[in-house]
Amino acid sequence: MCVQSPMTSALAKHRQNKVRIMDEDLDSRSREQLVSAIKKLRSAIREHRDSTGHQLCWHHPKLWSLLPESVPPSVEIPAWPQFMRGCIHYRQSLDEQNPGAPRVEQEFKEVRLSKPTMPDTRISPIEPPFPPDIQAEFDKIMRGAPALLLFRTVARNPRVLQRWFAGSLLDRGSISLRLRELMILRTTARCGAEYEWGVHVASFGEKAQWTQEQLVSTVRGTADDPCWSEEDRCVILLADQLHSASAVEEEAWQRVSSSFSPEQLIELVMLAGAYHAVSFMVNAFGVQHESFAPRFPGVA
Repeated sequence: MCVQSPMTSALAKHRQNKVRIMDEDLDSRSREQLVSAIKKLRSAIREHRDSTGHQLCWHHPKLWSLLPESVPPSVEIPAWPQFMRGCIHYRQSLDEQNPGAPRVEQEFKEVRLSKPTMPDTRISPIEPPFPPDIQAEFDKIMRGAPALLLFRTVARNPRVLQRWFAGSLLDRGSISLRLRELMILRTTARCGAEYEWGVHVASFGEKAQWTQEQLVSTVRGTADDPCWSEEDRCVILLADQLHSASAVEEEAWQRVSSSFSPEQLIELVMLAGAYHAVSFMVNAFGVQHESFAPRFPGVA
């Protein structure tokens, strides 16, 4: 287990404060100036993205997610000889562009994708036997099954539990169960809420008929992955835009509007908002993994 030293923690805090100070100029900029800066930023990201024929060498999902369009990585991976020749060519180009820059002998550090860090339980779930009014609320949702840890945690505030259950969107609505679950899986995955993602895969995955490829894509893929239909892509696009910007770009809105009615769009956006709230609770309270639920695929 890696423990952060006081010096490392202080340096991280210093960097955060430095970034905050550097961004203070944004508060004084006009809307026109901000729009102009965003356009320049997007142009630079696209130039970086498109600067090589081997896109996987430049795959930066967090950077590319700032763009309104979905950008899948290239599925063409160069063979080792061609790849190494490309690396040598790139290194030579650095000599040409920056002949006076200092040279350092710093070794490459491998970066591995790891499981999301889940804190220890911060708010303990209530234990059975439950008060009759709380048990009645659980029975409405669970239909005889044991109450989920999340529900038992929220039950420490019975009023919030009752209001939350009363506003559930898991009934038969204007969209299919499959599209509902896709919005939930993508939203909870983007929020890093592994608990809620796994509960929904376990509870509704069979009815939604997910393939393993699709489950992986909800966590690590893009809307343009070949496993999705156009309707599916629109749901993922909507989820990604709402998560990244709390809004939807006009071009993206026109695309999703061609697949869904206004009634369906209202439900999809409300689902995204509702499961951001659920993700916040799961992550903030430290709700622990349910034994029956799968974990995120593709992490060590």
